[in-house]
Amino acid sequence: MERLTERLTIPIEHIKAGMVFSSGLYIDEQNLLVPPRKPVKEKDIKRAHFWGLTHLYTNNGLQGLVKDEQEKNDPTLEYHPAPNEKKVQENYHMLLRRMDLLINQAIEKKPLESSRIQSLATDLLSQMTANGQEMIRLVHWGKSDCSRLAKKLINSAVLAAAIGTKMKMPNHTLMNLILSALLYDIGMIKIDARICNKKDKLSDSEFSNIQKHLLYSYQFIKQMDFSEEIAQAVLYHHENWDGSGYPKKIQAAQIPLLSQILAIVDSYTAMIHKRIYGTPLSGYKALKNIISDNGQRFSPELVSTLLKIIGVYPLGSLVKLNNSSICMVLELNEKALMRPRLTILKTYHHVNTGKSKILDLSKEKGLYITSVIEPELLPQLEYVS
Repeated sequence: MERLTERLTIPIEHIKAGMVFSSGLYIDEQNLLVPPRKPVKEKDIKRAHFWGLTHLYTNNGLQGLVKDEQEKNDPTLEYHPAPNEKKVQENYHMLLRRMDLLINQAIEKKPLESSRIQSLATDLLSQMTANGQEMIRLVHWGKSDCSRLAKKLINSAVLAAAIGTKMKMPNHTLMNLILSALLYDIGMIKIDARICNKKDKLSDSEFSNIQKHLLYSYQFIKQMDFSEEIAQAVLYHHENWDGSGYPKKIQAAQIPLLSQILAIVDSYTAMIHKRIYGTPLSGYKALKNIISDNGQRFSPELVSTLLKIIGVYPLGSLVKLNNSSICMVLELNEKALMRPRLTILKTYHHVNTGKSKILDLSKEKGLYITSVIEPELLPQLEYVS
């Protein structure tokens, strides 16, 4: 192995995928990271970061840049939504803003008007009826500058509405479910922010404080004179299917149905959103975690229903095909959940398509999904008007 003689020190942030060094890149005087005349790969840079390295070393400096590798690692993907999708996006963001305003009103200790919550629930159901799959896609990809709580409540309500619709709930029950989903965590605003934002494991007393959000949410609902069905749904949404939850440790069919639904959408949205204590998961991995629950926390029937409404590869997920194309999951194929309809973001030539080309995997027998791209590895996705 070639040893470094007159070495050149390069800060790690200056090294990009595709760079080629005639004498290779070294970790120290003897240990080689990238062989001579071989392009630096993204995984080489990630490995160096993982090891805590701040600099790498070479003898003769940069030889060149492999263009293909540079294109392959271009951090920007472009999605060109159809005109009707843009309208759905606008409506989704309006729902988020309205939820944010209601949360701020509660934080300022102003009375919450039940009519405003009911109007929000009605409009959300209207959007779900007309554009259900697009709304679920935005649960996974709808970027917003609203509060974390507002996003969690709206996205939980979207998924709850989809589950309730799939179960063919009567309209009044479905509306109560949506109202419950919009309010089930509103009591978190009364919990000390230092506890909510703590990255380390909570102490017993801190966890007891967190548990009080159930009672606070229940009180908000009673103050707005909503039905007992809604209040009970919120109060018991942390009960587990096997009886290990709280506050009463009830189990299975003893848990109100609306609470069972809130439990599963609460867990799912918590995993896919940015979290204080960890990186967000892809919908695919979050769903995998829920499926592996084996009847401990969630109703097995509701796990099956969630799978049917969001898909094995959840709507909005970024996936890689066996020809290296990068695509977004656009629509489900209910007869073959493993083969959804996709929109191609980058072709196997590693270039942006310039338009959103639709690919139906049920008709493309030679193509299949090989992997889902996890959020922390996702390139930047730009919605192009």
